[in-house]
Amino acid sequence: KAVGLESKWNDVLEKQMRYQSLTFVFAMTIGAVVYDASLLNKGLALIGLDWTLTAEQTMKFPLFLTLLLSFGALAVALKITDIASPAQAKAKQRTFSDLVAAPIKNTLSAGAWILKTPAAFAIILCGLLFDHAVRQVLTINSEFYRQISIPEWSFGLIGAILGTSAVFFPKIGNYLVTHSSPGRNFLLLGVLAFLGLWLMSLFIPYWGAVPMILLYAAIALTGYFVSNYLNRIASSDIRATVLSFKGLSFNLAYGGIAYGFGLYVAHIRNADTSSSLDEGSIFQTAFAALPWYFAAAFAIILIYTLILRSKISHALSQQTTDEEPTANS
Repeated sequence: KAVGLESKWNDVLEKQMRYQSLTFVFAMTIGAVVYDASLLNKGLALIGLDWTLTAEQTMKFPLFLTLLLSFGALAVALKITDIASPAQAKAKQRTFSDLVAAPIKNTLSAGAWILKTPAAFAIILCGLLFDHAVRQVLTINSEFYRQISIPEWSFGLIGAILGTSAVFFPKIGNYLVTHSSPGRNFLLLGVLAFLGLWLMSLFIPYWGAVPMILLYAAIALTGYFVSNYLNRIASSDIRATVLSFKGLSFNLAYGGIAYGFGLYVAHIRNADTSSSLDEGSIFQTAFAALPWYFAAAFAIILIYTLILRSKISHALSQQTTDEEPTANS
């Protein structure tokens, strides 16, 4: 904002998400290759190396690659410099205790602002809905693929194909943010997510993996919309902290649904006193509840947003400033 680039945010976000999708394809492909002991052993034999890798060894390779990548991420992060605002410049003249207390105060202030600001709370709530439901499916997608008779060697390939399709979603998100209202975009995501979950719950052999693209679209567009809309209403002083609250709430919701899904699987297993259900049938029964859970949660959040529709619309239609946001935002 200080150098007049605030209007470029949509373009930056679109480009960043496109690069992220391409990198995801690369990561999925490499991860699938190094995880497969038989494939690596064939490669070693092909180049004349008399080595034999076990599955116990290769399953750790993705972890080592992640650690290696984290060093690169750290190196990039250390090169990032911040443009100090007048308030930050003044803070440099304060004592060390002031500098420690300031971030804590800022964090509490940002949290209170979210709770007092209907638009911010609604945006995070809507994003949380789509994020935690789709991430739960992505967590158990390997078992889902097995249930629809897809061979394990193709799991990484499917992930790479879906990741490639995600390259187009940021462009779509940019168009929707510009030409459609937040309410319509919320409804669109709801349709995509529910349709994807419902079609997957039918467990159609082989073709049952196709609806996954609807879930990829939903979670990719969710990330774009949430980032864009929060950027509009949060001032730069608290924007990063607000996004941290967003990330925390998303992870808590994801942990909650993962735990709930596990409890539901255990309940189905324990309720089957005749032992007529095998593990595959138990999984399919539990998975079939996800679309209806999502529909119920979607309806509750929809009612909440409709009640506060005027306040939310007003906040999103205003251009943010670097003044301290108030509850009226």
